[in-house]
Amino acid sequence: MMLMVVFALTLSLVTGQTADWQTRYNELNKKVDALATQIMLQQQFLEEKTRTEGSSGIKQLRHFREGTRPYHSNTHSGSSILSMHNHANLDRTPGMGEFIAVLNGLEFRTRHNDYKVVMPHTKSMNYHSTESIPFPDLPPQVVAKKTIDDQIKELREFYKAWAQSNSTHRDYRNYFRPALCYLEGAWNVNSKTINEPFASDRHFIDATTWFELFEKARFTAYTGRKDVAENYAFLPTAILEMRNGTLPVFAQWSYRILCHPVKRHIPLSFFRPVDDVHLRIPYKHRTDQMPSQRYTRFQLDPRGNSWKNGDGFTTRETGFLDEIMAEIPGKNNYPGKITDEMFGYPVYSRTATPKNPGEPLNTAYYHRWYKIKAGNNYHLKLRSGSDTTVFMAQTTSPKVAPMRMSHCTGSGKYKKCKDYVQRWTYAVPLEIIWLHPLMKWNPYNLAIKSFRDNSIFSGGRNGGLTAAKAYNGTRLNGYYYLTPESFFAGSDSDDKDPADTAKDVVGVLDQKGNVRRVKASGVRITLPNIEGVGSLRQRYPIPPIFAEGNSAFKEVAALRDIVMERSKYSRIFIER
Repeated sequence: MMLMVVFALTLSLVTGQTADWQTRYNELNKKVDALATQIMLQQQFLEEKTRTEGSSGIKQLRHFREGTRPYHSNTHSGSSILSMHNHANLDRTPGMGEFIAVLNGLEFRTRHNDYKVVMPHTKSMNYHSTESIPFPDLPPQVVAKKTIDDQIKELREFYKAWAQSNSTHRDYRNYFRPALCYLEGAWNVNSKTINEPFASDRHFIDATTWFELFEKARFTAYTGRKDVAENYAFLPTAILEMRNGTLPVFAQWSYRILCHPVKRHIPLSFFRPVDDVHLRIPYKHRTDQMPSQRYTRFQLDPRGNSWKNGDGFTTRETGFLDEIMAEIPGKNNYPGKITDEMFGYPVYSRTATPKNPGEPLNTAYYHRWYKIKAGNNYHLKLRSGSDTTVFMAQTTSPKVAPMRMSHCTGSGKYKKCKDYVQRWTYAVPLEIIWLHPLMKWNPYNLAIKSFRDNSIFSGGRNGGLTAAKAYNGTRLNGYYYLTPESFFAGSDSDDKDPADTAKDVVGVLDQKGNVRRVKASGVRITLPNIEGVGSLRQRYPIPPIFAEGNSAFKEVAALRDIVMERSKYSRIFIER
């Protein structure tokens, strides 16, 4: 835009029209300001329109299958929800492909994610500082056993207790810990270069500048091609303000996926599969087959209870997911402490009452509901007018683009104004991953070598079951095989996807040169069959779906319930 101003001035000088250059300059400034304002208005209109068409969440996966019916193609799910797959040969990498999402009205497309199970830093407030979530230790009852075979038998009992949510059989709760992994987005202060927003052992944003990424996204959309490595993303840029009426201030959208170790215990009975009928029809699956399927998403009981009590309305003050998300910080990480006192009304927790208001809400942590005091009571409010699924957190990080507003009260000589500057980020839950003892247990004391130590596979070693072909030790990135084969009774091939990378059983030399038959110990969607226990799910996807915030979707969901559960809803029918 400034180039337009310079060009106009140069043209005036060349043509000798210097007398009114100031007038022309001022007029051009007004036009540039008006143009930028219109662009900002269009961006705001688009976001507002998106907010009323759905709620924050997952919108679409990449298309890769079709059939004779419309529902044979991908939606928010396909053969797997969120394009989930297994990279169990890496220590802490849940496989997750590309998807299109909406956060607070902003639509964007991710790269192939394959994120790592890490959390915001517990002590540092440095921007995007993270640390690994510790894996659970082995229960002392297992450690006390003298042989590996006896340890396996005892450890299976803990997995049985976890499967049955039976802490009386074995108190498993300290050794099977849930981590909530979430999608976070923010408008960042625009910079030319890209700093990778979150770690992955397999993928990265394949561009050095934001404009280069934009050009690659635009070219692939124009040509219909895709990046073979799936390292492109579409992340919008917007004008947030005009400085001095001539200089546009840009903001760049970015996202990341992180995890948080949930503080409280979550029994497996708190989850139930969501019956997306269009997903199970192609496979002719019954509802009782859904919990083990990769395409299935789950709903976490909002009352923090077992689903045996069935459906029902919940009050706005209750929300088990709200309790968990309230443990998760925004960009200020866990030390963050901020209050929101906009308009002279401090924000309080959604549980505040006149008798027990508590301290003002720490808005550095994610939340949806809040209360403000008006009169003698505390009134409940939602952060977003109609978006029921977005969580928001405030930050003081200068890397997050600010939004400014001047708020005035009174009029005439009684008019008083106050300027506000705030920075916010947005999040939705993606999945709950169970961290369990097998992710750390190394009963054969196999050497875990450094990331770049290639001696593991040198000399043609490929994980074969002979001394000549077995891996020479293990590695966190790609060769994370620690679990004895005998712990499981089933094969990995029982649940296989082309994107999965772990081998079934490999040979690894222990530190005495013996070949040990082991399986991958990283994150899986479903564990192989365990003798006397069965196959247990490790990843429970719980993402909100964009379309569920749409009025038409809600009506269809109501009709689906009536049709699928006719006896339960028989009174609803007009004709019986």
